[in-house]
Amino acid sequence: MNVKHPSSLWPLLILLFSAVAALMIFLSVNITLPGEQLSLNAEEKQWLRAHPKVSIGLDPEYAPFEFYEDGLYSGMSIDYLNWIETKLPIQFEYVTFDNWNQVLAAAYAKQVDMTGALIKTDSRGQYLLFTDSFYTNFDIILIRTDQKTIKESDLVHLKTAVIKDYAVVNFLKDKYPGIQLIEVNNITEGLKQLSFGDLDAFVTDFTQASFYIQKYGYQNIYAIEDSKISIDGDLRFGVRKDYAPLVSILNKALKHMPTSTSNEIHMKWTGVKLRSFLSEKFLIAILTILGLITIVAAIALALNQLLKREIAAKTKTIQAELDYITQVEAELLSLNETLEAKVQERTLTLEQAIHDLHQTQEQMIESEKMASLGGLVAGVAHEINTPLGVTLTSASYLTHISQKFYNKFQNDSIKKSELNSYLEAVLDSSKLMNTNLNKAADLVRSFKQLALDQNSDEKKCFSLKESCDVVIISLYHEYETRHIQIINQIPETLLIESYPGVFSQIFSNILINALQHAFDEKSEGEVIITCTESPDQLCLTLSDNGSGLTDEASQHIFEPFFTTRRYKGNSGLGMHVVYNLVNQKLKGSIQVSSHPAEGTVIKVCLPRIDLNC
Repeated sequence: MNVKHPSSLWPLLILLFSAVAALMIFLSVNITLPGEQLSLNAEEKQWLRAHPKVSIGLDPEYAPFEFYEDGLYSGMSIDYLNWIETKLPIQFEYVTFDNWNQVLAAAYAKQVDMTGALIKTDSRGQYLLFTDSFYTNFDIILIRTDQKTIKESDLVHLKTAVIKDYAVVNFLKDKYPGIQLIEVNNITEGLKQLSFGDLDAFVTDFTQASFYIQKYGYQNIYAIEDSKISIDGDLRFGVRKDYAPLVSILNKALKHMPTSTSNEIHMKWTGVKLRSFLSEKFLIAILTILGLITIVAAIALALNQLLKREIAAKTKTIQAELDYITQVEAELLSLNETLEAKVQERTLTLEQAIHDLHQTQEQMIESEKMASLGGLVAGVAHEINTPLGVTLTSASYLTHISQKFYNKFQNDSIKKSELNSYLEAVLDSSKLMNTNLNKAADLVRSFKQLALDQNSDEKKCFSLKESCDVVIISLYHEYETRHIQIINQIPETLLIESYPGVFSQIFSNILINALQHAFDEKSEGEVIITCTESPDQLCLTLSDNGSGLTDEASQHIFEPFFTTRRYKGNSGLGMHVVYNLVNQKLKGSIQVSSHPAEGTVIKVCLPRIDLNC
């Protein structure tokens, strides 16, 4: 058996490698990858010449996709549009709107030529065309950390919020007929209400939620595992229906964008790099090349021991690399375990910080309650000073005339008229002293009962009108010189079984707030306190004709530390204490209605159960 000399194999090897090179050149010419070429037809070129500028409406609060900050629009959508402007003779003009539903309304009225990132729906398809997708997103369910895990179907029975005019609104309504959704204007409003406990759940998209939760540092909000809402989350650009050529132009530009560029944009705004996509044709070409290389290697192994030794050496090198990879994987596993321990340690630290924050807030609220009680003390002390002053003056006068009468008695020079005058003066002074001392005693008795009520946590039967009157008397020094009237119209016959200290705290904080804010710059006015009853509830209404509140102040009045008079030393906790007492202690509700220069109405409604006695 004759074996050819290894040197005779080189022509065959050269021929095979030439074939492989030719095949690679052929595939490189015929395979068109994204970003390689951008060709527009005559209609598209003509359309661009006729429309060099395109107006676009963007969502001002849809980070990281698009948002308005420091007078500029930023986000993933903006980076895509900026890149398209470098490849086409087109200029995008951004139109500013307050919220997303205004953008859709403008698109519907053709006031803008296209929109920013949005999800394709049937209702939007009635007045918009859609480009190809440039990012895949999905909706999730957000809840607070103090809640139990819920399922998507539980949303029907919960206070669930969605962003107004987002695609998920119609999706949930169609999937769960009868669901009562709370529509908020933007994601910051939804996250805030969820964090404060006004909502049970908030459905929004994952990427946006991640961005804003991290931006504002919400520690009591998290996404439920496996809570992905089954909705098409591909983001596209929306184009008015009579601008069909613009859709094909934008699609060609999106396909023309290199994968590395789109990866950089996604990495910039989400921190996630998308995997490159290999076309089927390109994959077949690679497999074909690998097959030819395998054939060449097999021939070389069979006919040339030298090549075999070289391959063995390569194999040894590869094995060493695999051993190194195994070692790296073990180190990564160890680091992962260490990372989990650090995450648990950081979680415990954050939980302790939240606990300390809650304790601090409770202490500040208690301090506010004591400050309010101190105000009552000052008021009652001021009221007691008046009758005591009158009594002291009468006593001094009585001493003076008695001394004069005594001197005349010693000199035996008393006339009958002088005796009558003296007796009348003694009688008048005694009556005046008795009246004012009784008034002071009543004030002391009322304040003593008020102090007992403030420090008692027990229910008792009491008159709601008398409880309010005591607070009004204690605040007399606050409004007596300003011509402000506080009119208590609560029926005298109304007796309730509840917590008198809580009611005095509520009356005190609301009236002090009115005197300090509603009549801050007014020298006269009135506060009217009324009470209405129904089979289900009892409602107290405190209305004033003062300066009123702005819309912003009305929305934030019950939030802790919110005040418009911080420069005057106010803490902003008074109305927050009222809100907690009404909602948590009395299981009721409180509402505020106000407009600038039209006064303010505060309504407290309580369930009738356990109120009558």
